Amino acid sequence: IKSKTRLRKSVEYAIIGILYQKTEKCVKNVSLILNVTINRANYGKHLGETTPVSEYPANDYGVHDIAGNIWEWCLDGYQADFYANSPRRNPTAGANNVDEIVNDFENIVDFRVIRGGGWNSNPEWLRASNRHGTSPAYAGIGALGFRCAKRVSP
Repeated sequence: IKSKTRLRKSVEYAIIGILYQKTEKCVKNVSLILNVTINRANYGKHLGETTPVSEYPANDYGVHDIAGNIWEWCLDGYQADFYANSPRRNPTAGANNVDEIVNDFENIVDFRVIRGGGWNSNPEWLRASNRHGTSPAYAGIGALGFRCAKRVSP
């Protein structure tokens, strides 16, 4: 991530992802919930690489590529039990507030949250609510990235 603007855009996407995940049910067979097939998302190594944005149909919110293609690199630091101990409203992991992270993003070395699965993922990893943590050192592996979003009026 080269600029604060890009990071802020990934934060906006994370908000969309959180709204999306609230509609999902917690079940093992996520492909039934999301109706995930290789015609709806890039996953399971069937293509072996990322695809251009909007290559697959949008979800019910009109958002493309929420599941699959790339793991979304998130703002939050990874803590396995974070949601068990976090505030219910606007929780931030890895700092006291969003501005602390955004203003110092070039110096981040601790594990960050990744979500949504990538082109190399199994279908059960494709939920936006499915979180994993990884080191910034792995950012160049070809399956991690961030998604841009734009603010929309309600």
